[in-house]
Amino acid sequence: MSWSSKRIFSFIVGATVVSSMIVGCSGDGSVGPNPGTPFIEANGGVPQEEGAATQTRGASEQPQQVQVTVGGGPVDAMLPGGLSVTAGETLAVFDTSEVLIEGLSVAGGGNTAPSRQSAGEIFVRRNGVGQQFSTGVFVLSSGRLSRRFVLPDGMYEVFISGPFLIARGGNRLDIQSFIFHGEVRNGQASIPRTISGQLPINGGSSFPLRLNIQMKNRFSAGYVELKVVHANGILHQDKTLANGSAQFHDLVFSGNSVIPQTGLQTVEFRYSANPIH
Repeated sequence: MSWSSKRIFSFIVGATVVSSMIVGCSGDGSVGPNPGTPFIEANGGVPQEEGAATQTRGASEQPQQVQVTVGGGPVDAMLPGGLSVTAGETLAVFDTSEVLIEGLSVAGGGNTAPSRQSAGEIFVRRNGVGQQFSTGVFVLSSGRLSRRFVLPDGMYEVFISGPFLIARGGNRLDIQSFIFHGEVRNGQASIPRTISGQLPINGGSSFPLRLNIQMKNRFSAGYVELKVVHANGILHQDKTLANGSAQFHDLVFSGNSVIPQTGLQTVEFRYSANPIH
């Protein structure tokens, strides 16, 4: 899920339509962040492993618990609504072992047993169209997933409903939701496995911050897009992956890098095997 010598922001998530165009400018990647600019250190990523279904499950409107084999042993995980699996099928397994971003929590403290569409709940949409189904999993106030969940191979949109906050060292960034567009291929998902760098703060600036991402090895090549929607417009940048890594930086909206006091509406990440724009 770093921030650069001119302007950027982001992590990992659909976006509100605004009536403005996006301007991105490139800069010298060797220039470090300005220590006078307030920021939040960004460390984290989406923990994931490869697994195999031990049982067959037909698609259901509601998420179902399934047993999968990970690292030679059985574990329980949630299969999102609308999806089916066959015994022996390779799956991407999203784990509870790590925080998604250090300092991340659900605004208001989070829930331990949320109802549908509660803050922190995770939804998926196959091929990015049609109905959005719950995974039965949500982000805890600790920044970890409440349970494992799995996705079979395919193209997906993953939506994480907020609001969220990221707070460290007295600084805070509010984010209403995250969206990830990409695919699962042979049990690996095109979601950043690790992120590092800096995030802007409420009322601060994305200048001059950087964000680095590292993908799983099956996505060592391809293209990634970062889009951040807030009240001042859209921050946006495309990058080409090199050995599965990319750095977003020098991203501005019409010369305006100021983050509203209310934070961000949407952080959206996209992976594609082909150029995105």
